[in-house]
Amino acid sequence: MKKTTSLVFLMVLVIFIAGCNNKASDVSKSAGSNKEICSEHGVLESECTRCKPALAAKFKAKGDWCNEHNLPESQCTACNPNLAPKTESKAAEMCSEHGVPEKECTKCKPALAASFKAKGDWCKEHNIPDSHCLACNPKLAGKILPPGGGDANILQINEESKKKMGISLETAAYKSMEETLSVTGEAAKDTDKTFHVISKIQGTVKEVIVQYGDIIKKGDVLAVISSTKTGASQEIRSGNGGIITGVNAASNQQVEELASLFTISDLSSIYSTFDIYEKDAGRVKVGQKVKVTAAAYPDKIFSGKMLFISPRIDDITRTVKVRVEINNSKYLLKHNMFLAGKIILREGRFLAVPIKAVIQANDKRQVFVSKNKTDFEIREVEVGFDDDFFVQIKEGLSEGEKIAVDGSFLLKSELLKSTMGAGCAD
Repeated sequence: MKKTTSLVFLMVLVIFIAGCNNKASDVSKSAGSNKEICSEHGVLESECTRCKPALAAKFKAKGDWCNEHNLPESQCTACNPNLAPKTESKAAEMCSEHGVPEKECTKCKPALAASFKAKGDWCKEHNIPDSHCLACNPKLAGKILPPGGGDANILQINEESKKKMGISLETAAYKSMEETLSVTGEAAKDTDKTFHVISKIQGTVKEVIVQYGDIIKKGDVLAVISSTKTGASQEIRSGNGGIITGVNAASNQQVEELASLFTISDLSSIYSTFDIYEKDAGRVKVGQKVKVTAAAYPDKIFSGKMLFISPRIDDITRTVKVRVEINNSKYLLKHNMFLAGKIILREGRFLAVPIKAVIQANDKRQVFVSKNKTDFEIREVEVGFDDDFFVQIKEGLSEGEKIAVDGSFLLKSELLKSTMGAGCAD
């Protein structure tokens, strides 16, 4: 009897141990399965060319490669949306409508929003957690899945839709541009280019030929005087060119020798004083070119040159005075006239795109790059200065790439719909 009982006990023990081993094996397999999937890119970890670039050669050798998106064709969800991650454990965790972890989806569970806002993780522009917002943070692609699968950075628009949206394309190219600093000031009333015309004889003014405001050349006749001594007439000529800014002679007037008859100001070039904000003082230097405009002549640009920068900052306005000489060969600019200027800080050829091609998402700048007839890639760029028409691209684009210009705002709306669910961007 004791022998039979011992045998039964031994058999039960064996079965129990085997069961434990099976469970351990299942747990091990499950853990191993989780380790096999790349959490960032949603493909087998052993085949992830983005984490392990050296693997690319193997896929290229067997013809499994998407040149457009630089990853294996068998993993390219942009070209093959049906390849979107379908691992059961991952699919169960992700919200199929909004492409974020199910337990964190504030669109499906609005009550969760408070916890994200409390820790400062909230995008006010799109009303979702900032850590979920693909529109503002394209670098989340691969970590936050786009609804329905596919590449979060790719927006597909067919030809008919492009026409309805009025989308036009332009090529990123190097253009001649100027980086400028806008300033305001006024034309100074200078006396260093003012000349007086005097009578060399005593006599009577027979005729005054010019009047106040007339523009004259050197050698022009200004008046005729009859000599008291000889009765002969003498022409009074200008020794300088300029504009008549003073007339002290009239017909039949008696004048003495050396009397001042006319004042002439040479305004072919004038000086202007501009104000530079303290923060910009380090950007300007003597010799820089300046483009000047006046409200009286909105379509004309006068060329100038920086002559002097004051060593003093105004205590009240916190500005620095600079002196600019301006070409005024047609005598259009007048003393004390208010002027606007653009100081040219640097000029040359820079990679640039039209300003309206660049959209803003929070503090980021983005463009839509045309990849083919239907696909647009949303790409973050670093911009520099602009010249009212084009903006410099410092990083993010290469010469020759085509980008959307007209219709960019509508593309942004479509992107928001695709990344946050239909109706979210309406």
